[in-house]
Amino acid sequence: LIASKFPGFVSVNSDNDKGIREAMEYLILNKKCTRFGMIGGADSNTDARERKEAFLQILKEYGIPFEDRNYTVSNLSKRDKKAAVSFMEKNPDIQAVFCVNDDVAINLYEELEKRKLVPGKDIYVFGHDNSTIASKVNPTLSSIWANPNELGEKALQTALKLIKGEAAGSMVLPTRFIMRESI
Repeated sequence: LIASKFPGFVSVNSDNDKGIREAMEYLILNKKCTRFGMIGGADSNTDARERKEAFLQILKEYGIPFEDRNYTVSNLSKRDKKAAVSFMEKNPDIQAVFCVNDDVAINLYEELEKRKLVPGKDIYVFGHDNSTIASKVNPTLSSIWANPNELGEKALQTALKLIKGEAAGSMVLPTRFIMRESI
């Protein structure tokens, strides 16, 4: 399986903790943020669930409070404009927002613009996946980079081992935080 997990199956996934940890620790330690929120996805999505778990664990480690209103579920697409609207209505005083992917972050950017708020100045925003659009929006979007080419390459290598009857185990590939203007 690629970017998914199911008991009894070999999988290749990206680490849904390391890059998020780097971004949040930067915001906590350097920007002194104490009010975080997240626009995530359904728990049925492996990456969305793991990213939420990482987010909550890091807040817990740093003793930063979290309330249900600080989390909004999106459908993970650019078409879901309502998630960003709902999130901002419930969290007008938020300092930093982690968006489960870059598409969700772009929706938040649009909502912030309507509210005359500037990412990186009025509110810190970071996404996940480091898609091409992350570097093309203004201000550029900070994002967690997971290498899709490496994911595909490792998945193919793993599949070839399994076809040959060789032992192959699941693996998790590293991610990293790419800081841009939104932080």
